[in-house]
Amino acid sequence: MSRRVVKGRKRAALRLTHKLFNEALASGEVQTPAQMSNAIMRSVLIGVSVGMRGMGKPERMAGKAVRIALDSATETFATLIDESGDQWVLEMQQLNQGFVERLDERWGDGLRLCELMRIICLEVGMEHHEEQAKQGGAQHHVLAKLHAKACLIAGEVVALLRSGYASGAHARWRAMHEATVIGTFIADRDEDLAERYLEYEHVESLAAARDYQANAEDLNYEPFSDAEMAEMESAVDQLCQKYGSMFKKGYGWAAHVFGYAPNYKTIEQATDLSHYRSYYRMASHPVHAGPKGIAFDIGLLEQGKAMLAGPSNAGVADPGQGLCISLTQITAAFLNLKPAAGNVATLQVLLDLSERAGAALIHAHHQLAEDDARINEDEYPQRQDREVGPPDGDLDKGRVDNQAEGKTSTP
Repeated sequence: MSRRVVKGRKRAALRLTHKLFNEALASGEVQTPAQMSNAIMRSVLIGVSVGMRGMGKPERMAGKAVRIALDSATETFATLIDESGDQWVLEMQQLNQGFVERLDERWGDGLRLCELMRIICLEVGMEHHEEQAKQGGAQHHVLAKLHAKACLIAGEVVALLRSGYASGAHARWRAMHEATVIGTFIADRDEDLAERYLEYEHVESLAAARDYQANAEDLNYEPFSDAEMAEMESAVDQLCQKYGSMFKKGYGWAAHVFGYAPNYKTIEQATDLSHYRSYYRMASHPVHAGPKGIAFDIGLLEQGKAMLAGPSNAGVADPGQGLCISLTQITAAFLNLKPAAGNVATLQVLLDLSERAGAALIHAHHQLAEDDARINEDEYPQRQDREVGPPDGDLDKGRVDNQAEGKTSTP
């Protein structure tokens, strides 16, 4: 086949690709980003396969056809977004609103109790801080800040649960549990430990500055000056002279308690909260990009049956119960720094509310599991003895992540 014929066939293939794509646009079929991509690839495949039939190595031709189709699509795609983008967003908002309303019908009783607990803990914490701030030392100020942080995270957890993002809510509960563990650990000890904890900020600031300094040029940011870096280095050196060389290591603010620089798990084991480790691990999966994180999602009743890429009405019970338990624990640690008769009544109310919220959430979970089982039995009557959610009980008796098998199980 002569070079002239080959060139002619190539031009014909490109013209056909362009024609097919323009016809797809003119037909009104292309209304979404996915439809735009499909129209591009369909035009390229047909145009190149027809125009280059019988010729070897059409890959280079296909690449050029893709570029032509993309050039044609870019301006059209931008126009499509300008014309239809707001409508796409509105339609998604309307779908989400209907979903949120249905989720509230199922989980609303338990979630409202979670929100009530947050309101009470926030008010109690603010009042206690106002009464004790002037005479309170480092322990008080550490616990006040950790308590405020826990209340903030509780609001985030509720917002995520109400939107159907149980996995994200559980990940945020993980942060609440960490605040509760650290707060409990410090509350059980002395002012010296609390002061070390506060001053350890300088160690973390220096570590962050070093990371920033190493990447500032690549980020096109202005680096710290030598004087600024030297000042931060000097602050940490002075603290190491005061507290010992282990102070600059990870969790070095607690090194004197153990005789070595601990990690978070070591501190957790030194409290009475280490029995939540399996829940902490389960809540860690959505935080990281490990294989377990893509194999397991708390928002799915049956693992491995779907890839969850949006909201779900499952998985609310565990993070909701975790919220109630952790809020009660950090509030107790804060209030008990200065015990008072009124605090006992407050904590008892929180315990009662926590139990009520847990019961409501577990009831909703069982109802969801039963509804799901009934639907699946109607669709697939041959399936029997399906495994469904956690048994009655609190968080300690609920669902845990079976690390070996990657499924829901009961301890």
